[in-house]
Amino acid sequence: MDLPERGALDLLPVIGPDRTETLRDGLRAAAKSLSGRTVWQINTTATGGGVAELSFSLLPYARGVGIDARWLVLAGDSRFVDVGKRLCLLLYGHEVAEPDEAGYAHYAEVCDEAAAHLAARLRPGDVVVLHDPQTAGMAPVLRRAGARVVWRCHIGSDLPTAAETWERLHPWLRAAELLVFSTRRHIPGPLRDSPVRVIPPSIDPLSPKNRDMDAAQATQLLGKVGLSVGISPLVAQISRWDVLKDMPGVMTAFRTALHASDAHLVLAGPDVTAIADDPGGAAVLRDCHARWLGLPRSERDRIHLISVPMSDPAENAAIVSALQRNATVVVQKSLAEGFGLTVTEAMWKARPVLASAVGGIADQIDDEHEGLLVTDPHDHAAVGRQLSRLLADPALAARLGTAARRRVHGDFLPDRHLLQWARAVRDLID
Repeated sequence: MDLPERGALDLLPVIGPDRTETLRDGLRAAAKSLSGRTVWQINTTATGGGVAELSFSLLPYARGVGIDARWLVLAGDSRFVDVGKRLCLLLYGHEVAEPDEAGYAHYAEVCDEAAAHLAARLRPGDVVVLHDPQTAGMAPVLRRAGARVVWRCHIGSDLPTAAETWERLHPWLRAAELLVFSTRRHIPGPLRDSPVRVIPPSIDPLSPKNRDMDAAQATQLLGKVGLSVGISPLVAQISRWDVLKDMPGVMTAFRTALHASDAHLVLAGPDVTAIADDPGGAAVLRDCHARWLGLPRSERDRIHLISVPMSDPAENAAIVSALQRNATVVVQKSLAEGFGLTVTEAMWKARPVLASAVGGIADQIDDEHEGLLVTDPHDHAAVGRQLSRLLADPALAARLGTAARRRVHGDFLPDRHLLQWARAVRDLID
């Protein structure tokens, strides 16, 4: 994957001189430790997910100080993709069938073959960061080839679930020298004696998704997806068409609040044909569409399902930004979540966020201060009541939005994220 270069000074207008200097010193120290080594990032999709966005955001800063940072995508066949998706759902605590022995054997075969290809390009001492369960099987081969292996887990469950899945992954994960999670509550029991760090993700304030946008540009972008910028108030959930994002549940919760305001709801997700590692996305979108068709005409007119085009990543990001900026309330009613990047993006835009108190979202939002959290995402009536509350109280919405942006500025921008990774890699090597 081709990557540009960036420097700490690019962030100066956002984070100020003191934080910029601290970031520059940290990146230079990491570059010194990594001299003569390559850092390889491996995941399973180049577009349409948080891991891809983070790679596009952070790796250019490493390259900007001379670190040889590279990004590769593991593209398996449909059977491998299915096994990977099952593993993710299981680690999230979702009830799906565990892969059978043949499925695990195929998973191991694909991972071994991919790792062998990479091992032929490695130099001893190179650092390899493997993302999520789909790539965990590569760790033993890479470790034997002399790589310093880190496994980065972006997912998990707040409950002690998926014991069998973690047990199956454990022999591969033992080969990793460091495990990195987004939130401490997702570290499973079998791995608590392993070397572990907690590094929450961040958003890129310089990306097309998070830069400032004028009203004329927002109007043009929303028109591309068939939405009038004049619709107000507007409630939006923007995420992948994933069962754990519970788009149908958002529709149900919104219907409980329909008669308390004249709000419209937008459910927006990526074009499902463009996401290689999410074979279930099309089924979720079909389910949402079928439920929408079953609604009375008066309700259908106020609920909008939008597939955001993926052919142009910059345009995709700008459309998402326009939706978030024009939303009166941003919802993220996830059933499970590693870390809600869409939550952080909306907070950065000073939008009031109503979200489930699951996973990393509970670390991102202090309830009633930087947003509103719902303890049980299955309680549609409770979600509807909180939504009605936000729509009826603009002062509350404004207060939450202001505090939300302040929280992101302090805790969830790239300098904190990069410095944590720089320390982790330096400790691993030195």
